[in-house]
Amino acid sequence: MDFLLGLIIAAATSLEGLAVVILIAAAMVIFSAFNATIAFAAGYIVFCIATWLLYVIIICNTNNRFMIIASLAVSLTLGYLAADAVYEREQAKDAEREVQKQQNMTQQDKVYYIQRSLMFSGYGVMIDGKWGKKTMQAAQKYSGSSATSIDELYEAVRAKKEGRR
Repeated sequence: MDFLLGLIIAAATSLEGLAVVILIAAAMVIFSAFNATIAFAAGYIVFCIATWLLYVIIICNTNNRFMIIASLAVSLTLGYLAADAVYEREQAKDAEREVQKQQNMTQQDKVYYIQRSLMFSGYGVMIDGKWGKKTMQAAQKYSGSSATSIDELYEAVRAKKEGRR
């Protein structure tokens, strides 16, 4: 994942490491990976807290190199798990927003969607936003449905376009 690379680079826990983390986060924002950016930030925060706690608990009490490496591995793992959980939650929120958007479409929006789908599929329907006999017949033919309502034909056309039929 995108944020795992940043967590590994940040393992140095130095100012240079922090600068690299900021650059990676900025690049993810620029390239529209907003969910990854949010997840990266959460993972980095958990990584820093875990590293600090493990430093206080383990490293101050021992000077064993294995314990230092093990504590960094634990910190990276905790950071990754936190980032992954946040990323999955943000993806689920995006899916829910898309469902809400589809449910809030007006009848005219649905007619436009059907007409655009038909036009790009070669059915010669004009995109005017009006539900007429020609649009209905073309939608029935395209989707293989005998439905006559806008809502039913919209769902049938959408299913056909997305390959579910």
